[in-house]
Amino acid sequence: MWNAKEESGCLLIETSTRWLFLPVQIAGFVFLSVALLSLSFCRPFLGGFCAFLGGSLLFLSMKLRKSREVIFDPYLKKVFWKHDEWSKSFVGSCSFDDITHVLLEEEKQSRTGENLFLLVGAEKMSVLCDAPAPAGKKVKAEGELRALARRIRKIVGSY
Repeated sequence: MWNAKEESGCLLIETSTRWLFLPVQIAGFVFLSVALLSLSFCRPFLGGFCAFLGGSLLFLSMKLRKSREVIFDPYLKKVFWKHDEWSKSFVGSCSFDDITHVLLEEEKQSRTGENLFLLVGAEKMSVLCDAPAPAGKKVKAEGELRALARRIRKIVGSY
């Protein structure tokens, strides 16, 4: 899910998949605990299977962990972003003059629905993480996403 707020005149957009990876991580720790308990009761096959399953769930939770922070600064006329995915971190910035379009597109190949992009030169930069929205909140999120796109267009000065 994403969160947009104004701080010191700057628009800050944060997205995170915390709600998606945290339950998987907890399940992984539960399976590892069961593995330790079953190994202490001399059940090596069950303990090994639970340890494998718990380790796999922990690995999957780390792959699902993504966060992105985008700051639109009207005073410096720049966009700053920080993108964390698994163990990698990307930091960058660009000028408002480099942004030609603010696009709101439907992503057909994924379950995320609509996503917000900045067109910088010939490259599309996603503003939000590609996390799926909860089923009940998808329609509400699309309306809020359109309002956010209008707000960004107003700040950046593009169409």
